[in-house]
Amino acid sequence: MNHIALEKQFNINNFAVAVKKNICLFFLFAAALTLIAYLPVSATVPILIIVLGLSFGLFLEQTFLAPLFILAFLIRIIFSIFLYNAILIKNEGGIYSGHGLFGDGYSYSVNAGLILDLWFRGERNLHVIADEAKRLSASGNLGSYDFLNAIVYYFTGTSPFTMVFINCLASVLTVLFVYQIAKQLWNERAARFAAFLTAFWPSTFFWSIQNLKEPIITFLIVGLIWAFIKLKKQFRFYLIFAIIIFTVLLKMLRGFLVPVFYVLMVPGAMLFSSKHKKVFVFSLLALAGGAMLMVKLYYPDLIDPHKLLFLLQQKRAGRSYGNLAFMLNFSTANILNLIMLLPVSFTIALLAPFPWQLGSISQISSLPEMLLFYYLIPAMLLGGRVLTKIKPKESWILIMCIFTIAFILSNIEGNVGTLFRHRSMILPVCFILIGVGLDKANFKVSFHNQ
Repeated sequence: MNHIALEKQFNINNFAVAVKKNICLFFLFAAALTLIAYLPVSATVPILIIVLGLSFGLFLEQTFLAPLFILAFLIRIIFSIFLYNAILIKNEGGIYSGHGLFGDGYSYSVNAGLILDLWFRGERNLHVIADEAKRLSASGNLGSYDFLNAIVYYFTGTSPFTMVFINCLASVLTVLFVYQIAKQLWNERAARFAAFLTAFWPSTFFWSIQNLKEPIITFLIVGLIWAFIKLKKQFRFYLIFAIIIFTVLLKMLRGFLVPVFYVLMVPGAMLFSSKHKKVFVFSLLALAGGAMLMVKLYYPDLIDPHKLLFLLQQKRAGRSYGNLAFMLNFSTANILNLIMLLPVSFTIALLAPFPWQLGSISQISSLPEMLLFYYLIPAMLLGGRVLTKIKPKESWILIMCIFTIAFILSNIEGNVGTLFRHRSMILPVCFILIGVGLDKANFKVSFHNQ
C-alpha cells in the first residue's frame, strides 16, 4: 500500500510540475505575441529569441540544469540591455549610436549595415559589395561574420540586440553540451562543476553579451566534441545531421578549425588513446598527412618550410600592436628560433595575461579571473590524467582540442588582448577536465539536490 501511495504521490507531483510549466509557457507566449503585435520586426525577433531560450530552459527536466540554464540566459540578457543603455548614455555629446557595442562587436554590426545598404541599393555583385564595404568598414577588414550579420539583419531588421541575444543563447546552450560531456565521461557532480564554470566564467560571459563570433564558434566546437563522444557510444542519425550542420557553420565562421578538428584533433586522439599498432600507425600517418593537407589547402605556395616560417612571423607581427603586444623582437624566421619560442608562446597562450601585466584596464579587470584559473590548473591536470586512464578514447579529444588550438594561437597571436578573447574557444573544454579533477579531489562544495 505504501508503495502504491508513493507512486501516486510521485505522479501527482509530476503532473503539478507539468501544469506549472505549461502555465508559464502560456503566459510567456501570450505576452510575447501581445508585444509582437505592436512592435516592428527589428524589435520582434529579439523578443522571440528570449522566449525561445526561456521555453527551452522550462522544458529541461534536470533539477540542477534547468534553473542554471534559465538563470545564465536571463542574466546575460539583462546585462546586455544594461550595457547597451549605459553606452548610449555615455556617448559624447549625447549622440545616439544605435549599437551599444565594444571594439569588434561594433565593427561587425556597422559592416553588416554597409553590406545590407549596398544590397538594398541594387548591387548584386558580391565582389563589388565586399570591396566597397571593406573600403567604408569600421574595422578596415571584412570577414564571413560580417556577412552573417548582414544576412540576419536582412530578415530581422538592424536591431543591435538580435545578434547579441543569439550569442547569449549560443553561450548557454554550450553549458548543456559541457554538462552532458562531463556527466558521460565522469559523473553528475563533475558535470555540475563544469556547467557552473561555463555558465558564469567572467570573460566568456562578457564575450557572450557582445556581438562577437567567439560564443558561436565555442558552441560549435563543443557541440562537435559532444556529438563525436555520443556517436561512439550509440549510433544515431540525428548525431550525423548535427555533425554536418556544426561543421558547415564552423567552416563559414572560422574555416581553419574544420581541418584542425578532422585532420589533427580526431587522428591525434586516436593516436594517443590507441593500444593497437595498426591504429597507432594509421593515426600517425593521418596526423602527418593532415598537417601537410592544411598547409596545402590554406597556403598552397608555402610547402617550403622557410616560406611558412616567414608567413608565421608576418602574422605575429601584424597582430602585435598597442601596449598589449608581446615578444615583439622574437623572430620565428628560422626553425631553431621557433623551437625555442614554442614553450614560452604556448605557456602565454594558456596563461596570459599574467598578474604583472597591468598595462591597461582590460588587463586589470582580467586579474581575478586569471588568478582563479591558475588555482584550478592542478584540478585540470588531475582531471586529464584520470580520464586518460579510464576513458582514453573520449578524453583525448578534449586534450587534443586544448593542445591544437592553443598551439595555433601561440604561433599566430602577438597581442595579449586578442589572444585572451580567442582562448575562450577552449575554456569550456578546460572546465570539463577541471570538473573531473575537482570531483576526484573531493572538493568541498555541495550542490543542492531538489
